Amino acid sequence: MDNTKLLLTQYMALGLHPIHLEGKIARYHWKDFNLNKDNINWHVKHYKNWGIRTEMIKPDLYFYVVDLDSKDRIADLWEKIDFPSDAPIVSTGRGYHFYLTWRSEVKTIHFEGLDVIGNGYVVAPPSIHPNGKQYKFIRPLKDT
Repeated sequence: MDNTKLLLTQYMALGLHPIHLEGKIARYHWKDFNLNKDNINWHVKHYKNWGIRTEMIKPDLYFYVVDLDSKDRIADLWEKIDFPSDAPIVSTGRGYHFYLTWRSEVKTIHFEGLDVIGNGYVVAPPSIHPNGKQYKFIRPLKDT
């Protein structure tokens, strides 16, 4: 099984909802898209970039992402936010994604250099950023 299919299968097993992307954009009704074991092979063959919907994944459990746009700002973020020590972290083309869950809905909000994505989607590993860098877990995704 190739790395893409393995990661997508892991996402689905954790209750996450992968969506296929063109670059960083979903050019279709992505909220209605449902990747499953019956269609995964076709999608893996035709798409290299993937996202994960940020939404409710179980009753009273919401998946959201903190998106830090610059690797240079990581020390500042660590000082201000107490992330769980096992929170999965993705290295993106420019910064980091921190994968988190919460017991109530998280709304998307944008700050300078940092976004909280709670009702949308994020680009996910093993996608390729427009600058050529691959999205990679630097702290693994184990559970939600």
